[in-house]
Amino acid sequence: MQVIDTQPTPNPNALKFIVNGTFPPGSHAFMSVKEAEKDPLAKEIFALGDVTSVFYMNNFLTVNKTPTGDWNKLREGILAAIAKI
Repeated sequence: MQVIDTQPTPNPNALKFIVNGTFPPGSHAFMSVKEAEKDPLAKEIFALGDVTSVFYMNNFLTVNKTPTGDWNKLREGILAAIAKI
């Protein structure tokens, strides 16, 4: 799966990634590393560090980061994780 667009959200610590396919049915929300343990995508994104939540459904994924997290560093890892789907 590939990201076809990245969009800002009203929250400067959140970024929305639009993909060229669809994620598994339903909504998937993870607010901690522990919650993400059984979800390979969310687990990989949390492993990047500075991630506070991961949410995905349909054709988009939204990641929230800490205020000190760097989108330039996180974006590459998020794109790589999505590409594995």
